[in-house]
Amino acid sequence: MEDKCQPLRRRILGWPGTRLGWWSVGLAATFVVLFIINATVFMPSTAEAPW
Repeated sequence: MEDKCQPLRRRILGWPGTRLGWWSVGLAATFVVLFIINATVFMPSTAEAPW
């Protein structure tokens, strides 16, 4: 494997090299987008909260 020759930082912060790695990047990006949508659209602000 040529990955062993690269520095540790490059292996950790580099783009994924496997199909499973790309799936995890896609799922993480989807989670972040849905989390932001949930926080901004569906959660009431403190001014609108009845308490």
